Amino acid sequence: MTFDRTAGKRPSESWTPPVPGYNVVTTLDLRLQEMAEKALAAKAKRGAIVIIDPNTGDILAMASWPTFDPNEFIPPISAAKFKELQDDPNIPLLPRAYRSAYPPGSTFKVAVGLAAFESGTITPQDQYECVPAIDVGNTTFHNWKKGDRGSLNFVQALTESCDTWFYQVGIKTGAGPIIDWAAKLGFGAKCGIPLNAARWTGACLTTNT
Repeated sequence: MTFDRTAGKRPSESWTPPVPGYNVVTTLDLRLQEMAEKALAAKAKRGAIVIIDPNTGDILAMASWPTFDPNEFIPPISAAKFKELQDDPNIPLLPRAYRSAYPPGSTFKVAVGLAAFESGTITPQDQYECVPAIDVGNTTFHNWKKGDRGSLNFVQALTESCDTWFYQVGIKTGAGPIIDWAAKLGFGAKCGIPLNAARWTGACLTTNT
């Protein structure tokens, strides 16, 4: 609505007809999106789920929990309700799927393995003990399995996702080659999603906030 305040005339209302906007096409899979949202609502206090098509990079599902009802902002949200959302200790206004920082987890084992092979640190036949825990300095790092899994080569360690095996190989390889290969694999790079600071970390989207 605009008002025509022509000199010497009373203000009059004039209307500008709406103009159709552009279509918004997403890659989201409705079934997967619903499953992700329901899984978070049922099991998570806080968290996010992002499902990516590895062949195309398409985002098939992106969910954050806890969330809020965007309809509460239309018409303008009340000051009391907005303060309630802001003061919530679980921070529902934070889109954790692309604005929170999370470690890449076991996806980073691929970067460690490539760095170790390409630098000549290990061969496919080399074996390391998959122990329940390993001390590095004053910190003890645990494997996700409590029992000793014995000697494993790379294929076996990756199959079992043995954390302590990769800690040992990572220490022997050194930071330089691992950082180089992580960069080649796209860790920390912009992912192409038009969202502020969205970056790849292998299995999820993250940003350092």
